Amino acid sequence: MNPNPYPHKFEVSISITDYVEKYGPEGKIKAGEKLEGVVECLAGRIHNVRASGQNLRFYYLHGEGTKVQIKAATH
Repeated sequence: MNPNPYPHKFEVSISITDYVEKYGPEGKIKAGEKLEGVVECLAGRIHNVRASGQNLRFYYLHGEGTKVQIKAATH
């Protein structure tokens, strides 16, 4: 398959714990805003996927004793 679904190595730019500490405090990112030009690579185990309409997915990523919710729009 291309791309390989099980790559030899996945480069992680930040741990989930550090990600939550960096971006998680209330008011760090205002409601309805997003950070432009910021790309972070996280690794963990997906525990749940929830669809919201045709093009929106929520992924619940767990790792290091913490979790984050990832919103992804599909086209």
